[in-house]
Amino acid sequence: MAVFRSSNILANYNFPLIASLYTMEAMKKQYLNFDDLEQFDQEFFINDSWCNHCYEADLGIIEPKIYILDEKQYLEGNCKVCGKKQTTEIVVTYLND
Repeated sequence: MAVFRSSNILANYNFPLIASLYTMEAMKKQYLNFDDLEQFDQEFFINDSWCNHCYEADLGIIEPKIYILDEKQYLEGNCKVCGKKQTTEIVVTYLND
């Protein structure tokens, strides 16, 4: 058991447990090939983004990856401006005629 002091707060961490939970979470992700998407969809996903760090929309992302986790699709990549990691859930809606 490791004890860290950060910002005057003592926190106990069980690192083997955290590592195993992280590994289990990573194992659940099913990565898809981003290049298999149609060109229109690739461009839309890359350009239609939100950066929580820059607090601005449509800055774009680089190094896009798409994956499925718990039956939901996600797109992750790095902001073109600040380089911070972004993750966005892809929600598909269908309009009725």
